[in-house]
Amino acid sequence: AGRGSATAVRSSGTRAGGGSVLSAYAVLRGASLLDVAPVRGDLLDRLGGAVAWRPHGLDLRHSAAPLRSAPKSVHVSALVNWKRTGQVIGSVAETARKKYNSGMFVHWYHRNGFGPGDFEHAFETLETVVSDYNAA
Repeated sequence: AGRGSATAVRSSGTRAGGGSVLSAYAVLRGASLLDVAPVRGDLLDRLGGAVAWRPHGLDLRHSAAPLRSAPKSVHVSALVNWKRTGQVIGSVAETARKKYNSGMFVHWYHRNGFGPGDFEHAFETLETVVSDYNAA
């Protein structure tokens, strides 16, 4: 989308079951749409397609009113939850565990009542979140 007319956005379907978008919300400003389906499909394709169990994983809102800061442009803002979010969380958890195992900054947490059991619970929670993303 970006600059130009919303009607110039190509019309296409989403990837059949091979997508990575779990859920997305997008707002299109500065374009009047009679049919949001082609734009929704295009945005999903550009984001990587929806997962098989959620083929309509993009909620699209639109308004013909442009942004005051850019009155002659079309703008899209999107919030996306991807399958790869699990990889990012897993990487953060791995780094955190390495730091914890090395004792880095642990004294700060102990001073404030955050003990070894709390760390283990936090790491288990992160592992569950990563596992759930990987299963999605």
